[in-house]
Amino acid sequence: MWKKRVSVVGVVLLLILSLFQIGFGSLGGDHFTEDRSDIGWTRFYELTTESEDELAMYELTVNIQGKGAVEVNNEMIEEGWSKAFENGTEVTLNAHPDDGYELTAWELEGIHQDDLEFGEDKNMVTFNMTEEDKSITVHFQEEEDPREYWWVLAIIMLVILIMAVVGIIKKKEDSTHER
Repeated sequence: MWKKRVSVVGVVLLLILSLFQIGFGSLGGDHFTEDRSDIGWTRFYELTTESEDELAMYELTVNIQGKGAVEVNNEMIEEGWSKAFENGTEVTLNAHPDDGYELTAWELEGIHQDDLEFGEDKNMVTFNMTEEDKSITVHFQEEEDPREYWWVLAIIMLVILIMAVVGIIKKKEDSTHER
């Protein structure tokens, strides 16, 4: 009885091995073929592999000028931060100016203006990592305090006052000469 079972197991193993050989033909490059002309057919198999572009990694470098912080994909970063991203990865940067400072510019290298999506307040920008390494410099500048220019307003008001007084005096002189 056990010999019969061993024979059945042997036959099953041979069938499995035969199917394995038929199913995996000869490999070559990104495809393989199975030539079974002895039984009248040929199979061609395409291997699905990721292309080099899909596997490409691109470096993003972020520099900070002035006083403020930058967040990349919800991670706070330091000046000179750099990281490699897979091709097609969406990246979002948020600029956080320090008190008394404002975001004045996103300086972009390797990113086309058409590829950017800005947030409502321009402190957020989103793009995809594709084609090449990218570098961004975030510029923060001290906000101008309008109270620092009070003296300009005072001078303008003084000039207007002087012109009014001169106009009144001239008008009085003109009216006395007419009499």
